[in-house]
Amino acid sequence: MRSVAPPDKVISLTESVAMVRRGARLALGGVQMARRPFGWVRQVLNSDLRDLEIITHSVSIDTDLLIADGRVAALRYQPPVKSTLGPPPSLVRVEQDGSVRILRETGATLASGLRAALAGMAFFPLRHTDLGDVDRSRPDLVIMDCPYTGAPVVAIPPLPVDIAVIHVNAAERSGRSRINAAVGLDQEMALAAKRTIVIAEEIVDDVGSAGLRIAAKHVDAVVELPYGAFPSACLPSYKWDLSYVLSYYDAVREGQFQAFRETLTQPSYDQFLAQARNRQGLRAETP
Repeated sequence: MRSVAPPDKVISLTESVAMVRRGARLALGGVQMARRPFGWVRQVLNSDLRDLEIITHSVSIDTDLLIADGRVAALRYQPPVKSTLGPPPSLVRVEQDGSVRILRETGATLASGLRAALAGMAFFPLRHTDLGDVDRSRPDLVIMDCPYTGAPVVAIPPLPVDIAVIHVNAAERSGRSRINAAVGLDQEMALAAKRTIVIAEEIVDDVGSAGLRIAAKHVDAVVELPYGAFPSACLPSYKWDLSYVLSYYDAVREGQFQAFRETLTQPSYDQFLAQARNRQGLRAETP
């Protein structure tokens, strides 16, 4: 019997952004300053996407950039216990002025909502003690007694996702992908989303068996974008760029965001990198 070749899901960066509709619930993968889909978010600045609801493990430069540019209507995230740089400046502003609807979560509550969505469950039970700093008065949370132990548990409602955007170390043209480190909630996001876009450092014939793998059936589109996580890290290929992140923080705090934004709108990603990245700690060759 003749084998059927898997579908080729490789598309352009511009085509991937066009998959997202205004007002979508968008999950952005990565953890703190690791594997953030900054290259993809940069492309959003050249689109008409607005009123997005962002779900992310932690707010980093990619999410903060969307907030600064007025693209975000709502945000769910896990506040960090400790941050090297302090809170992102645009996040601080919208938390103070209330212009973005914000729900603070824990890793456990976010994961539970995503798992309930991917399993098609009405809720996912979570130990009451795992709520952390989550507001217990939230109307979407129901505290109940476990039918087996009698201990209080929290019913976490499903958190369906329209589009997940995940930066991966490598992907096959079929969509099968590999994440080497700092996996966060990326697998849950990919599985819970109606459609998943992976941004890959490289396209390979076989992602192998190491690391965390996302099956091809859970991926709808693949974009090859070397250094696409810059200025965050994508280990082992490159570390995060502190100087670039600080230049963004300073620009926002000093009221110079529009000038900084202009540096992001180069015609191509290669041109953006050539102008903006700090090559220290990165490979010397142009991707």
